[in-house]
Amino acid sequence: WDQAASVRGHPSREMSISGAMVNLNSRFLTVLYLFAAFSWADAESSGCSSVDCPEDTALLQMKALDGKTFDGHVGELVQDPDWVDEIVPKDDLLPESTATATTTTSATISKCCLCGNEKIVYSRTGSCQKCKGGPDKTTDAIENCQVLSPTFIDSSAKCTASCTDSLTSRCCLCGNNEVVYSRTGLCKKCTGGFQKTTEATETCQRFSPLFIDDSAACTASCKDSFASKCCLCSNGKVVYSRTGSCKNCNGNPDKTVDAAKKCQVLSSKFIDDSATCTASCKDSFASKCCLCSNGKVVYSRTGSCKNCKGELDKSYKASSDCQARSSKFIDDSATCTASCKSRVGKKR
Repeated sequence: WDQAASVRGHPSREMSISGAMVNLNSRFLTVLYLFAAFSWADAESSGCSSVDCPEDTALLQMKALDGKTFDGHVGELVQDPDWVDEIVPKDDLLPESTATATTTTSATISKCCLCGNEKIVYSRTGSCQKCKGGPDKTTDAIENCQVLSPTFIDSSAKCTASCTDSLTSRCCLCGNNEVVYSRTGLCKKCTGGFQKTTEATETCQRFSPLFIDDSAACTASCKDSFASKCCLCSNGKVVYSRTGSCKNCNGNPDKTVDAAKKCQVLSSKFIDDSATCTASCKDSFASKCCLCSNGKVVYSRTGSCKNCKGELDKSYKASSDCQARSSKFIDDSATCTASCKSRVGKKR
């Protein structure tokens, strides 16, 4: 300061010192800028996220995220742990035709990821970052879970459930009525598509500790799961279902039983006659007179003869006024039991 005071009143000296001060300030700011840049690069390379970085680094990241989207909201940090590793640039959310040249298509395909620890996760970006060490297997998420789809539902829970279904071992009823077992659940062996799928049994689930790893046994198990059914609908209507789905009941049926052997679509004796099989199904739901193995005769409205407790010798169709689905039904168990005893006595 003494030197500065000594040059006051000398314009040329004042100008030279002012220039030196400006030059010094400029260099100081440059050093600060470079220090900040290296600090940011170091934080970025270390994988530091805005959730676990120091406060000043998080602030820098917020500035760096300007113009990007995080869970659909510009410049907003979302605390949902499902998405802390799913940062998607704006261009990744645009249709491919409007995305910038630097946007990659693979980053915009949402995926179902099977992790090494057998955990199944849904990844909006397709990066499967939540699978530590990378996924063992991936498959495209369904249309409603594709982040670029116009029908995108934006629901982590629903899409994760969908992913779990897509990576579950399944039994597949193909379009040609062939039944195949699919470890991956994708039913790829059904070359012409499939009519219906059901989950394979626990022993046929590839990620189950009970997995038997026997394709032949699992295929046989799958065939049992697609037995053709007789369905008693809630409105009292009886329908025959080739696939066993009972979809013509327009809802869950009140009761189902396996259709007769000749009506089993997978049977070598299959007659392929819906009318005959429907008639056969109606008989299977007819009220019955049951002759138990102990000689007792009981009347069964449902035709199950369950009061014989599994010890059924033979059964006969009850009279028309004792048929629960008949318009003439008298709804009198005592009278129908007496009728059954008479009927069974005559049949003997």
